[in-house]
Amino acid sequence: MPYTIVKNWRYKLQIRRCATWKKYLERIEDEALRIKVACIAWYDFSGFKHQDWGLPPNDYLRMMQDKYDWYMDEYINEKDLEDALFMVGYSRLEAKKRSVEPKNGR
Repeated sequence: MPYTIVKNWRYKLQIRRCATWKKYLERIEDEALRIKVACIAWYDFSGFKHQDWGLPPNDYLRMMQDKYDWYMDEYINEKDLEDALFMVGYSRLEAKKRSVEPKNGR
């Protein structure tokens, strides 16, 4: 049963279109946080069979990713990042995993 839940949220984000990503990301008021969430989403979902499924490339996430600069990480805390990832559709567990800084740095 838990596998089905994980599969469903991940599948929904994999097939999400640009306009829907934009709608969800615009709810995040802080621009640095919005860009960081878009970068994580781009990394997590841009490589999944989009062309095989006939989905267009996600230009909105790509545009947001181009705005990223490393200094933005200084202004983002893990709890805010976790909440923002959950708000755009990640499961709570995955949002927590993705918001923690890796041991080798970002």
